[in-house]
Parts: sequence; C-alpha cells; structure tokens
Amino acid sequence: MLGPEAERRLAAQLIRTLKEAEAAIAQAWSTGDRARLSRLGHALKGNSGAHYFGLSAIREAGAALEAAFRPAAGRSDPTAGEAPRTAGPDPPAHVAAASAGESGAGGSSGPEAGEQAVDAARQAIAAAIAALRERFPAPEPDER
Repeated sequence: MLGPEAERRLAAQLIRTLKEAEAAIAQAWSTGDRARLSRLGHALKGNSGAHYFGLSAIREAGAALEAAFRPAAGRSDPTAGEAPRTAGPDPPAHVAAASAGESGAGGSSGPEAGEQAVDAARQAIAAAIAALRERFPAPEPDER
C-alpha cells in the first residue's frame, strides 16, 4: 500500500490520464476512428491507477468500449470496407453508421452499441474523477 502523499500523487496523475482519455475518446468518436476507440477502451480496462483506487467502473467501461469497436473477426484492417471519414455535422451518427454492418463476435451489435459504449466510458471517467477529487480534495496544482 502506498503512503498518503504517494496516493495523492497517483490520484493527481490518474485524473490527468482520465481527462486525456476522455478527450481522446471524444476526438476518435468525432472522426470515426474505430481502431483508436478500441485501443482507448483497452487502455482504460487495464489502467492500474484506477484498479488501485477500486474504480471498477473504469475497467467495465473500457472493456465495453474495446468490444464495441473491436475489428470484426477475420478483418485485419479495422477500417477496411468503411466509407471514407469526413467531418460532418453529426460525427457520432457517422460512427454508428460505420458500425451498422458489423455484428457477432468481435464486432458491434448495432449502431447504438458504439454510442452507448462511448457514453458509458465518458460517464465512468467523470464519476472516477469526481470520486478521486472527493477523496483527495486538495489536488496538486498540476492536476488541473
């Protein structure tokens, strides 16, 4: 077990990491980068800081995000067969449309699955940050 100061530093680092993950998820979602969303989910699932503090919702949300955007079985290129990505007024719909044709093991179960996984990850991140700030009310200045 870590001492109080080491825990405070770990919490501050975890908050920074979770904020970066949330921004990366938002960016990958808006551009339809399914492979990156899957990798980000994998990283959340294995985040040792979140595990240290008992933030199991991060692991669960990461696993769901990874699964929702994992390439379909037999596809070596997770973007193969998808329409070119363009910035549009409703990027989440674009990602959902890219998911519509995939189902079964290794793929999304429909357009809603990806959106739900992204929303769940964002909510888990927000809840984890709130819990860490409650437990460590005086964060280090560089945590902000």
